[in-house]
Amino acid sequence: MIVVVNVTNIVVTDFIVVDLNGGYFVRSSSKTAPTTEVADGEIMVDTVCDLFPDTPECLEPVVVEPTLPEPVLGTGDIQFTLRWSSTADLDLAVIDPSGEVISYSSPASSSGGQLDVDSNGNCSSAVTNPVENIFWPEGQSPDGVYQIIVTYYGECGSGTGPQTYSLDTLIGGVPVEVQTGFMRQASGTLPAVGSQDRKQVTKPAYTPEAPPPVDTVAPPVVPGTAAPVEQGATTTTILETPEMKCDRLYPRPEKFMFYTLCMHDPTVSSV
Repeated sequence: MIVVVNVTNIVVTDFIVVDLNGGYFVRSSSKTAPTTEVADGEIMVDTVCDLFPDTPECLEPVVVEPTLPEPVLGTGDIQFTLRWSSTADLDLAVIDPSGEVISYSSPASSSGGQLDVDSNGNCSSAVTNPVENIFWPEGQSPDGVYQIIVTYYGECGSGTGPQTYSLDTLIGGVPVEVQTGFMRQASGTLPAVGSQDRKQVTKPAYTPEAPPPVDTVAPPVVPGTAAPVEQGATTTTILETPEMKCDRLYPRPEKFMFYTLCMHDPTVSSV
């Protein structure tokens, strides 16, 4: 038996008794003497959570979105990589210098550009460390200005509200620029004002470096022989004088005495 005594001035019109195993019934208030039979109301079949939805047992389970290792990203002549840290669906698109668009709806271009990684698309398999990547293989990217478009496409799971992101640009596999952004989702038909960020990067034309000059060393001239000359040129024979021979055999000043004797040697002076 449960007896409820109202000690306040609040008027009780209905008293609800809940069976924790399921169901409840309502008993209307009555000033009839306790011995008077009072009929119970209709027994309801709602659960306890229908009556008390805020109790811990009745709250929806918290879904923890997965964090996966970043996939291998394609690289080459030029590469654009978008990263953010929520399950929201951001999209990366690039307009190349010829005007072709690479995006989730057209993931490849005739020049070789391709979108090889697209995360959280339409909230499918959303992760908390998403990445999107567009690149041109080596030797295929056109030179000029690339327009990069980041779109806040949709909220997914816990990825709601404003989003921050980073946009990395690599040329020849070398990072050349990191741009950051902060954007809100805009209502209405996409692309709507406020739902997109636009940036641009210029890829300069490749100019091969000139090869270093090659030092040409003339072959040594043996005394008494002709030095080699180009075809069609006159050949000149250089003869060694006694001074040249003695200086070659006994260079001065270290061997000055032998040089002097050499200069007085009749066999040398007769050359």
